[in-house]
Amino acid sequence: MTIQIPTRLRDLLVGSPHEGPTLGLAESVGTILTDNQTPFFPAYTDHGKQHVEKVLHAAVRLIPSDVLAQGDLLTAEDACVLINATLLHDLAMHLREFGFTELVAADSPHQPRLWFSEDQPSRPADKPWHELWSDFQREARHFGTSEIEMLLGEHGSSVPMVAHSPKLDAAQWTIADRLLIGEFLRRHHARLAHEIAIFGFPGVSDENFPLASFPILTNCLPELAELIGVVARSHNEPLRRMCDYLEFLAPGNRRPFGALAHLHMGLLRVADYVQIEANRAPPLLMLLKNIQSPRSVEEWNKHGAVSAFAWDHEDPLAVYVTVSPRHGLRTHLALGELLADLQTEMDVSVAVLREIYSGHTNLSELSLSRQRVLSNIDLESLHAQLPYIPRRAALRSDKDLFRLVIRDLYGNRPAVAGRELVQNSVDAVRARASWQQKIGRVAADEDAHDIEGDVEVTVHVENDGRSHLSVVDKGIGMTPDMVVDYFLTAGASFGPTPAELEGMDVEELLKTMKAGRFGVGAFAGFLLGREMRVRTRHITAAKGVEFTARINEDLVQLDWCDAPIGTSITVGIDEDALRFLDPEGQERLLEPEGLLTQIAEFYRLVKPKVKFFLSSESGRTLIAPMADVPQPSNRLPDRWRRVKTSGMDAVLWRIPLRTRYSRDSLSTLFGGLVVHNGILLRDPGEMLFLQKAAYRWSDPSMRAMLRTPTLAIFDARQALGIALHRYGLIDQALPFERQLLTGIGSDIVAHGMIEGSRNHPLQDAELYIPVHSRTGWFPLLPALLPLYSDDTLLVMWKPEERRNGPRFDMPDTNVFSSSRGPVSWRAFPRRSAITMELLSTDEYDLDELQEWGHPLDVISNEALVWSRRLKASSHTTVVLREIPIPESSSYVTNEYAIPWRHTGPKHRSPGLFVSGAAAKDQKLEKRLVEAARKLHEVDLSTTIALTAYEGFASPGDLQAVLAEPWIRHIGGQLPRGRQQLDSKAAELETNRSVGPLLRSWRRLSEEEELD
Repeated sequence: MTIQIPTRLRDLLVGSPHEGPTLGLAESVGTILTDNQTPFFPAYTDHGKQHVEKVLHAAVRLIPSDVLAQGDLLTAEDACVLINATLLHDLAMHLREFGFTELVAADSPHQPRLWFSEDQPSRPADKPWHELWSDFQREARHFGTSEIEMLLGEHGSSVPMVAHSPKLDAAQWTIADRLLIGEFLRRHHARLAHEIAIFGFPGVSDENFPLASFPILTNCLPELAELIGVVARSHNEPLRRMCDYLEFLAPGNRRPFGALAHLHMGLLRVADYVQIEANRAPPLLMLLKNIQSPRSVEEWNKHGAVSAFAWDHEDPLAVYVTVSPRHGLRTHLALGELLADLQTEMDVSVAVLREIYSGHTNLSELSLSRQRVLSNIDLESLHAQLPYIPRRAALRSDKDLFRLVIRDLYGNRPAVAGRELVQNSVDAVRARASWQQKIGRVAADEDAHDIEGDVEVTVHVENDGRSHLSVVDKGIGMTPDMVVDYFLTAGASFGPTPAELEGMDVEELLKTMKAGRFGVGAFAGFLLGREMRVRTRHITAAKGVEFTARINEDLVQLDWCDAPIGTSITVGIDEDALRFLDPEGQERLLEPEGLLTQIAEFYRLVKPKVKFFLSSESGRTLIAPMADVPQPSNRLPDRWRRVKTSGMDAVLWRIPLRTRYSRDSLSTLFGGLVVHNGILLRDPGEMLFLQKAAYRWSDPSMRAMLRTPTLAIFDARQALGIALHRYGLIDQALPFERQLLTGIGSDIVAHGMIEGSRNHPLQDAELYIPVHSRTGWFPLLPALLPLYSDDTLLVMWKPEERRNGPRFDMPDTNVFSSSRGPVSWRAFPRRSAITMELLSTDEYDLDELQEWGHPLDVISNEALVWSRRLKASSHTTVVLREIPIPESSSYVTNEYAIPWRHTGPKHRSPGLFVSGAAAKDQKLEKRLVEAARKLHEVDLSTTIALTAYEGFASPGDLQAVLAEPWIRHIGGQLPRGRQQLDSKAAELETNRSVGPLLRSWRRLSEEEELD
């Protein structure tokens, strides 16, 4: 079972103290490799005993013959290091299940080595294995479809469960789980090879392991163990980086601990590379292994395409690789890259060895015997045999794609340019604050731009009528690399990785969240003009960078400059960019103030602070920002509410004002607006108070019944589906709809106990007035009707809202357009009722009423409920009496009927308007009139409106979600008396979900903020 060691290396060992430990390791490794169990690499190319032996023989062939001829140049130490490093270099691929769990345990004996455990100029520090595995799990949870398919093939289409599990149970692992662990080991197998030399092979104590023990080189080769581990590690790390470590280990020593370690690193990495001959991956074995992972298939295909590997060529410094024509295009391209990489490894190794050994006696000739790789892969003789054209072709975008589509993407919306630039600036301000907190240092204010606020947005109007937009920020600024890789690259977005974000708590996420998302800021600027001037300086840089980007030029020259920390961007505004067509088709010109106002309407956060100015010869005018969204980490204003939801960092919703036409309430008049990471999702081509709702309730029965509040969503992971132009959501149904409705339901409870039967602002529509009984009331929610109704119910009009005529404020549906009445009534139980109200004929212009339509209402199918308003107040006292209707009566109508359309001779009772089928049923009409006279002594000179409707299906699931807090906290009707309400409120004052809402509504009520 032992590994066969080449004679030349074996001879160097004979008689040395290193011979026994080396042969012992060779036997142990040979046993593991012969057993050849690779549970995490079921389909990889050969990394077993034969591969290790071939790498050893290739390493010997790569040693120049004159070096081998000098009997004293290579020593027993050299043979020991090269042999043992080769034995260990791929041994991590043979780790078993128990060994992996031992490796990544918190108490793992395998720990980062000195120097590697600290950040170095060329590499970050090694983390403990359990942290490394946890980081990989977080990363894997964010793998995209293509990454999953590449790793798992047919073994899975989603991230394996092992990525989600804090505990490792090998008995539960599927093939997909093992393949994912294999990807983790593949990435770090070279580091593990190093640590195996120091700490031993993980999992040897497992009863299923083929060895009772495994030699720990620090015990049997104490002086060379570290060197062996580093050479083993070097085959998968940059060679110069490993040379830096050898300099740390043995400064100035070209033969540390008696071995030519630099040479052995070059030999091992190239000898491993040249193992690409076909017999390492015979096609028959590939079929027998039933390989599924596309990554493994590519590995096998690359090796299977090599028909011969020749060490001897007319060029004595070259090896020759013969490629068979029996392979596909993907393999052909991959093999070409592999051969190019092999040449690079040879070049780097030769160059490094020359640097290390030049000028040293007897060492200056140390190099590689082969320094070039030749192949037929690019020869016409091979290409003529291929059934395809050996050239890479793929779908790709032209370099001018974004220039061509930017206007089609956003439309003629110049304000979008300002939005994108503001987003970038706000993100830069947050990035600076996060950076300063991380390092514990605050840059001096005098080093930043001298502006008001954190970001300053100005539209400058010159005397000649020309104008330009400037956006200046006190952000983190940009380095030249950031300018090239992100700012000037469409689709690139700079910020924390998904894995970094997952490791943050909510506070950190809110501080690092980005308003921008799709990385098109620089190109969106061209909606305004054809040129952008940029000056920027990163907070860590001593100098700034300035440049001008033009839409019709590919090359952008970056110049050094003196600049404050932060970024300033100026875009000249072309007059054509401000032209638009009004609704009548007339061409108009957007004024500079209108442009700035549209830009200001996008940004809604209080912090970072953004100031908007209109500048001209006469001075600067401040455009008041909306800035109406509070920080979710602070105490919220009384009109804002939190939603507990998973997937988002924070979600707030706003109670709309009842005052209808104040500037502050325009954005909440219709509701349904969404502010995502501080930016309002809206089309700037539409008036703000006429914006279409960005979202709506998924249940149609909810849409006319409950207004959609304005939302502020904080989403550092950018999980919410947003349209590319950021005018709205991809899906109008919110992913956290149920949680939002639960929160609104709780607020309806708190509002009722403070405001009484007055409608909650989100139900502030004439169709949905609370339901009253003799002693109590409850909000008109469909799910409450079958629980708390006893057929003596009343829907009350609120008289103060009738003084100026009917209201028409339903955003999602025209309630007057349906032949069956309001759409939302379909959620109610199959019951109908007739409600009555007293209307003074001199209060309304009947022609106007007929033009607008009159809201109608329904509750019970088994009785008519009568009432008379006794006083004009928002909490009307009512008297109820059930009046049975004969079953034979067909008073329920399927038509939309407006009461006042039935005026005239057909009505025998002056001033009594009866709608629908009831108007045609004289007996029913007579009965209703008589009941009204007896119950209320009604003066028939006063108009009485009676309406009847058909009932609909039972309330839907979302209706039940909305009503659940009322059922849980109230469990019936609320009393109408103030003292009784206060007593009930006191019971819920300490409730965690309702108590804070009670206190908020009490303050709002006292301040009359919603009057």
